Amino acid sequence: MTEDKISTELPEDIVGALNYRRRGDESHGETLRRLLDETANEVSLSEYLTTLENHDVSFMAIPEADLARGVLWIVADAPRDAWDDIIEYVNDVQVVEVGDKTLLTEISRAHGENQVHTHRRVPVQVPDGIPGLDPVSIEDGADNVQEFVTEDREPTEAGSQTVSLPDLVDELVDVGAAAVTISEDLWRYSEELEFQVYLPASIGYDVCGDYGTVEVGERTFPVNFQFRQDGVGEHFETHVYLSDQWVGLDPVEKAEGLENARTLLTTTREETSARS
Repeated sequence: MTEDKISTELPEDIVGALNYRRRGDESHGETLRRLLDETANEVSLSEYLTTLENHDVSFMAIPEADLARGVLWIVADAPRDAWDDIIEYVNDVQVVEVGDKTLLTEISRAHGENQVHTHRRVPVQVPDGIPGLDPVSIEDGADNVQEFVTEDREPTEAGSQTVSLPDLVDELVDVGAAAVTISEDLWRYSEELEFQVYLPASIGYDVCGDYGTVEVGERTFPVNFQFRQDGVGEHFETHVYLSDQWVGLDPVEKAEGLENARTLLTTTREETSARS
C-alpha cells in the first residue's frame, strides 16, 4: 500500500495513530511495517509451511499477485475437520519471515478440483496424483517462495492470446473435457464469454491459461474460464460440446455446439433473459 493510499484509505484515527508513532522521516508504510515487526508473532517460512503440513494440509499454492504485494496468501486443500485449527494457527502467526522481509499471512480453502491448480501461482506443496501437475515438496516450495520474494518478481500477466472457438473446443476435448458450455447468465450483462469447462483446473489452465480472447466467426470476445467437475445444467448454459457420459442429456458434437454458440451470440439480452 503506497503512502497516498494509506493516508486516504485508512480511517483518520488510524492515520493519526501512525503519525503519533512515526520516527524521524519514516513514511506511514514504514511505520506500519515496523509496528507489525515489533508486535506480531513471527515465524520462519520453513516452520510455517511445515506446521501447515502437520495440520493435514495436502496442497498449497500462493497467487503471484498477492505474494508480489507482500502477502503470503496460501490457497490450501485440507480435510474439513482440520480447517478450524488451521485458521487459528494462521491468525496466531500473523507474519512470516522470508529473507530480510516479513510477509503478512492469509489462507483460504481450495474448494474442489476447480481451485487446485498452479496457474499464476507459486507452487508450495503439490502431492503426487494431481492431473497435469508435477509433485512439489515443502522444501522445494519454500525455495520457490524465497526466490520469488528475494528477486522481487512481478506476477505473470493474464493471458492475451486469441483462439478461435473451433480450435478451443478441439484443444479442450483432446485433453479430456467432458463438456464445454457458455454461461448465459454472464452473456446477459456483458460482452465477455465465460466458458464452463468440465475438466480439472490443473489440466484446463495448461490449455486455456494463455488465452484472453476468443474468435467466433468475425467477432472477438474477452474470455473467462471456470473449471468444474459437477453436473452440466440443462438451463442457463449453452452447450458447445457434451460427451455421452451425461445421464439425461443428449451428446452435443462440435458442429452442433458451434451453431448453438452462434445462436446465443446473435440473441439479444432481452431474448436470453426470457429464454432462461
